[in-house]
Amino acid sequence: RRREVKLPTDKLVEGYKQYQKHYDKCFLEWGGASSGRDQLANIVRTAASEAAAVRPASSREWSEQLVSVLPRLVAHVFCYFTIANSGESYKRLKDSKLGGGGSESGSEGATKLDNVLLQPHSAQVLTVLQMLGYGSAGGQLRCQLMQIRTGEGKSIILGACSAVLALLGFRVRCVCYSEYLSERDYALFKSIFQAFHVLDRVTYSTITRYSEDCVERKGNIRDLTEALLRGETLPSAPAAAPASQTAAGLRVDSEEEACNGAAGTS
Repeated sequence: RRREVKLPTDKLVEGYKQYQKHYDKCFLEWGGASSGRDQLANIVRTAASEAAAVRPASSREWSEQLVSVLPRLVAHVFCYFTIANSGESYKRLKDSKLGGGGSESGSEGATKLDNVLLQPHSAQVLTVLQMLGYGSAGGQLRCQLMQIRTGEGKSIILGACSAVLALLGFRVRCVCYSEYLSERDYALFKSIFQAFHVLDRVTYSTITRYSEDCVERKGNIRDLTEALLRGETLPSAPAAAPASQTAAGLRVDSEEEACNGAAGTS
């Protein structure tokens, strides 16, 4: 039965304003710094420090203090993403305009400086905040199902959520029906995961690979089957991280594609 879901609109708008404030602050500090690399390193240190201060024991302990930090963590991740992917182009264009005696606004038809920057759209930021439980009551990170249409930024949304959850100490698994899309999405954010030192906590894969890994966590299936048939003692399963410390994201572009992708893979 269909049930209407009411979003905490006012709370999300408040979170977005906080996000924008910290994003702008980070970017201005980078633009005014003598060493852009030092400022990027400072963004990473600040994000890691803030995340460590509120790191939960599990997804069932989503405290108010943690929630209040989420807009800042998202701002750090997205600001780094913007600078890493378009910061140098922005600075070159800015220097050329100033050197030529022009202004940043430029003449009619000139490229605006902000248009050079690869920035997340407001809807993407709001989606990330919602997925991370900003404004939700209940004291825990809840499972959510979201519909994001083609071209509206699933890659950026999943990448930002993965980075923030990894900073908070979770192992993250993003799964997709398509190996090509999974590898493409991972490549888009790989440098960000490396910069924030969470590369070992984030995994992108197909749905099939994920299901195989879930089975393999219980041990080698061939060895287990052979031991069972021989009446031998079953080998102990390898130690695994608690489920509460694992976050999973599922990307499906359409139900038909998901079913065909799963059925067509051995």
